[in-house]
Amino acid sequence: MTAAVCSARRSHAPAPLTIEQHHVIPRAWQAAYRPASAAGLPLKSDDLWDPRTVPLCPTCHRNVHYWIVRLMHGETVRASGVTQIAALALRRFTQAGGDLDNLRVAGLWGEA
Repeated sequence: MTAAVCSARRSHAPAPLTIEQHHVIPRAWQAAYRPASAAGLPLKSDDLWDPRTVPLCPTCHRNVHYWIVRLMHGETVRASGVTQIAALALRRFTQAGGDLDNLRVAGLWGEA
């Protein structure tokens, strides 16, 4: 837990009790795909090839995952802090060479 401001929403009412760092690219995606640039590195079960995180309150964290699923289903969404972080996850994953269709086949897009 860190003393930070939620990246998805600056104003909360009531104020969140916690703000925690969450990976932009979900850990399950990073375990399912490893880019060529990381291929020669030793791999442990907890290694991440993109360790970048954002501070989120628990509600926004769940909402980011919800919108990741909606975007994976091809829906267009209204821009907000939460949807921008969800879109960033997909963008960073594909920029690293990951294939969203492979995630879909593997069932790594959740159900919503």
